[in-house]
Amino acid sequence: MGTPRDIHRYPYLLPPFSYYHIEKEVINTNTKQARSEEKILTDNIPDHLHPNVKRYWLITNIIALTFLIFFLATPFIIGATLYGGLLWGLAVIIAASIMVCLCVVFAMVLVDAMYENTTFLVKDDSLTINRGVIFKHSRTLPFTRVQEVTIFRGPLESIFEISTINISTAGWGPGRLQGIGNPELLRDIILKRVYRAKNNGL
Repeated sequence: MGTPRDIHRYPYLLPPFSYYHIEKEVINTNTKQARSEEKILTDNIPDHLHPNVKRYWLITNIIALTFLIFFLATPFIIGATLYGGLLWGLAVIIAASIMVCLCVVFAMVLVDAMYENTTFLVKDDSLTINRGVIFKHSRTLPFTRVQEVTIFRGPLESIFEISTINISTAGWGPGRLQGIGNPELLRDIILKRVYRAKNNGL
């Protein structure tokens, strides 16, 4: 039949059953290794957003609310100053500032609630996103419908080391996860499962 060295160099010297057995063992070993590597990657994916997203949300909400309040208060400040004098204009500015402070406190409570109620779960065949404070909303995106997965990171997001993952689907609408700390890892896991789901017809 040949020496062991000849068998490695010329696998056709093996009987058909033995060659099939060795080939099957190699395939099983590679499959187990791939699944083990994917399990390690999957175990590193949290089901919550990165904590830094709370500070990001707080700052953006404070900026937006401050701009909105003073934009609406500007006509009253001008009118009070023209018709009531400088003191009346100053009083309106103080009132607007108090409203901003109250909005900041409200934003802090709201941001904590938003963070605690925003979760996601990567399954074998889909991605489920849960969010909502008063009105709960759960959405599932089948991987067979996913067309594109992109990562976006703005200037403020870069400061807090977070990113946004945008998921384009066919007929299911876009999906969005803001506040991901390790976006490349999550994107790779999703793309692998998208490929598997489409090839296996899940």
